[in-house]
Amino acid sequence: MLSIRHKTMLEFILACPDGIRGKQLSGQLRVSGKTVRNDISAVNRMLKEEGLHICASQKRGYYIEENDRKRFSLILEERDALAGSREAETPEERRFAILDKVLGHPGIGIDKIAEYLYVSEPTVYKDIAYLEQKLRNVFGYCGLKVKNHRLYLQGTEEEKRRLVFRVVWACICHSGQLMDGNLRQLMRGIVNLHEIYAFCEQVERYAVKNGIEVPQQTLFAGAWMIFYVNVRREEAYFLEEGGVFGREDQLGGFLAHMDRTFFLEFEDCDLEFLYQALRAVGFPADAGQETEKAQKLSERFMGELRQQRGLVFLEEKKETFVQGLRDMLMRAAAGYQLCDWWPWDRERERMGRDAYEAGVLLARLAKEHMELSLTGAEVCRIGEYVQACTRKEKGRVRILAVYGGDMGWHHMVCRWFEERLGDIAVIFRSCPPYLMREECARNQPDVILGPGSLQVSPGILCMEMPGALNLEEEQKVRRFLEKIPEKEKAAEKRLALGMRAGEE
Repeated sequence: MLSIRHKTMLEFILACPDGIRGKQLSGQLRVSGKTVRNDISAVNRMLKEEGLHICASQKRGYYIEENDRKRFSLILEERDALAGSREAETPEERRFAILDKVLGHPGIGIDKIAEYLYVSEPTVYKDIAYLEQKLRNVFGYCGLKVKNHRLYLQGTEEEKRRLVFRVVWACICHSGQLMDGNLRQLMRGIVNLHEIYAFCEQVERYAVKNGIEVPQQTLFAGAWMIFYVNVRREEAYFLEEGGVFGREDQLGGFLAHMDRTFFLEFEDCDLEFLYQALRAVGFPADAGQETEKAQKLSERFMGELRQQRGLVFLEEKKETFVQGLRDMLMRAAAGYQLCDWWPWDRERERMGRDAYEAGVLLARLAKEHMELSLTGAEVCRIGEYVQACTRKEKGRVRILAVYGGDMGWHHMVCRWFEERLGDIAVIFRSCPPYLMREECARNQPDVILGPGSLQVSPGILCMEMPGALNLEEEQKVRRFLEKIPEKEKAAEKRLALGMRAGEE
């Protein structure tokens, strides 16, 4: 079966009759060049029996022969026409598909949902009960109701949009992708991948041109929010109140630019609503009082963290932490806090004990001094900041783990380091291979750890660890890690001497 990414890739290739380069495809799909090559091979294997093939050449890149283009288009149409919910392969994806159906068709019959999902009506009722509980307990939304064997989503348009935005934000934070199976099911009735990719590219260009730093997950969430507000406008779902939009900061300028570029024709109230939503997920805007509150809260937090845990923030990372704290306060104020739609216990497992308990400490301070209740997901996010920004006063080596596709390896290694070498090293962050360079530039780790050999820029220490180590291997790793702070001090001393010599 063609996956979501396979179909999107075929659409891009079909849209370029003269061919498209692998680098362009990897940029559009947000994956590595190796992944593109693997996907091309997989599609060719699946369509071999039908006599179809994606061609490749150094001159044109990837392309489809003119005689095969119509057949490729028909295959995509036929597979999308298969009551597409056959792709809802997991219970989680099935529940997202139910949410999509009721968002687009208020009052849809349970029998219609069961027919669409190819499951029994009792299964649909069980999924609805699960959804109702999750929406109420995690998002504080109580509008999912069943009446006369029909499913309704009650509440104002603003409440529904806020619900969708928080679910989208949870999906992106969980997967780190612009598009995954859950998001596909949630937006299946209205999804337009080309438009969302276009939004992403336009935001990136605008940010680069204006010198604005937009994290990748924030970029993904922003593209979905703009897309969804525009779709709801086209379907005549308007908000009831709204004033004249007149924001003069970076985010206001960005929305005005998007409105002109894509002719979105947002209503004034929609622009104001979208402004608050994008501000909550981290787009640059005038933070106002939140910056002052974040500064005061961070000072209290860092003081207690040093006294209780012996942890100190790296000087160059303090500003980053305050910005993250400010964004968290803005999320809370706008009602878009990170949520535990998925069990955040898994996130806690891959953290060091110090980092998680630091997040709990900040939650206590926020409650005492600001009367703000943090979610479990927000606590874990703070723990990630702590891992990235702090070290023991005696100095611990900071390790970036690059896990590839084997999450079992990742959890095993994190536990092993915490138990056996936690006194001298900490895995402060983990990422897939395609984000490795970005994470290195942002967090400057002492060592990069992976299950196999890694290729990074010179000057960064790498360590290969296929599995758990025996006692002798453990001692070698310990000696290796213990020497790193000494090397850093020697390098700093050489740099200082060189600067002094230059001045003389």
